[in-house]
Amino acid sequence: MGKTTAKTITAAPKKQVKVQITIKSKASGKPIAGVPGLLLASNGSGQAVSRNLGKSDGLGRLKFNEEPGKIEIQVRHPNHAGEGLATLPSVADTTIVLSGVLEAGDHSFDVTMVQIRAQVTFEVTDEAGGAALGGVTVSRSGEVGLTNERGKYVTTALGLGVNHKFELTRNGHGPAGALAIGPVKAEVDLTGLTEVANRTLSLKMKNFWGKVRSGSLKVSEKDFTTWFPEFAKGFPSKHPTLMYHGNPAPTFPFAAVMARNPNPFLQLFNDLPKWFDGGQLTLEEFVAIFMIVSNETGGSYKPISEKGDLAYMFYLNKGPNRLAGDQLGEKGLLTDKARILAWNAKGKDKFPGVGTDGITQENLEACDFWKYRGRGFVQTTLRTLYIDRVDPILKAAGLNESESLTSSELDDAVLNNADVYYPLLKREIVTRHSSLAKANAEQWKPFGYAVAGTTNHEYAALYEWRCQELYKELRKAAEAGKLVLG
Repeated sequence: MGKTTAKTITAAPKKQVKVQITIKSKASGKPIAGVPGLLLASNGSGQAVSRNLGKSDGLGRLKFNEEPGKIEIQVRHPNHAGEGLATLPSVADTTIVLSGVLEAGDHSFDVTMVQIRAQVTFEVTDEAGGAALGGVTVSRSGEVGLTNERGKYVTTALGLGVNHKFELTRNGHGPAGALAIGPVKAEVDLTGLTEVANRTLSLKMKNFWGKVRSGSLKVSEKDFTTWFPEFAKGFPSKHPTLMYHGNPAPTFPFAAVMARNPNPFLQLFNDLPKWFDGGQLTLEEFVAIFMIVSNETGGSYKPISEKGDLAYMFYLNKGPNRLAGDQLGEKGLLTDKARILAWNAKGKDKFPGVGTDGITQENLEACDFWKYRGRGFVQTTLRTLYIDRVDPILKAAGLNESESLTSSELDDAVLNNADVYYPLLKREIVTRHSSLAKANAEQWKPFGYAVAGTTNHEYAALYEWRCQELYKELRKAAEAGKLVLG
């Protein structure tokens, strides 16, 4: 008998419904991302199906495959990023966008949604010069926020059927054209509407106090350089509760330095256009920057390098700096792996010492932990920040980049060349503009943290206290008409 050949049985492909739903805005026709979808089905096998479809993608699409049968798609519109998008008609917070029996094959549906809540972007500028006003407090019932460094604030979603009333306030400011300081009022009337759209409101505020344009400030008819040291004498030399580096915090130690030599302060702020966009500061911005520079330069108001010897700077023997042991090894000055590891340690107590393993001071001053220590008005530190912030400035000034300069050459460039230290100060402030804007609402800590690091709580607390005390007196003088900004 011949062999029996087994028959190959090929199963018919399973029939499927392939559905794509595209969700768009009724007003603009643009796709809407992030709308959650739910599938409810009774398919051809008699099975009940309930499946979360996730959220619509960047093109507004919800896609799924299912067996033929009765299929229903729902979207939960109030959950869409708080924007209040809804299809009509709707039931509670869920809208049925597709319901019916679908045969196998491809199906495509468009669903339009209307916006039933709106967000408003306030754009606030100075009446006189048109500059953006950061740190303006925007408030209504149940909501308070601040404009950012671009003078913008985006509200939470505003519901239909309400006339939403806002007040915008900032110290020393009032409505455009007003005769006195006070709030700017704005209304967003959503009564009697069935559909809304996001909108932008542009508002102007008038500055009654003026701005700092130089170092020639006067408080109660006294030059600031005379008044500030006198103000500082009203405080004990050490703060009764605040600590700094484990010791009672000094209050205003730099005031005495200013009293002895006010000229560097005057030079710095007379050169304001060289290091701050627009060449003028609000009173609050002046306080914020003045206190940072006072602390970081010890009251010299000149660019300086971080103080400390090689052992102290060994705390910077860490990433993103290259480690000293590795650098000395690459130069052939170290060959033993154990000694390379010893020189890769971090901290003053781990510093092997000049002369150890034949390593000289000159060798160590070429290492990153020393070369990329803090310099300038705001102490730019670490190799990556030098590459990012200092090198473009060095190049623009016609100098070599930091990598090819010695430590002493870097000192000379950053500490003695105005074409370097002023642009560097400007860059350091620009990178922290969002934090500086908050100072206009008397929120001092963000700028302190932005300079010292988010974990340096002692620095931030001391900085906040100093700003609060100084600003309180300057504001009092401004409200009494006894403050003249240079």
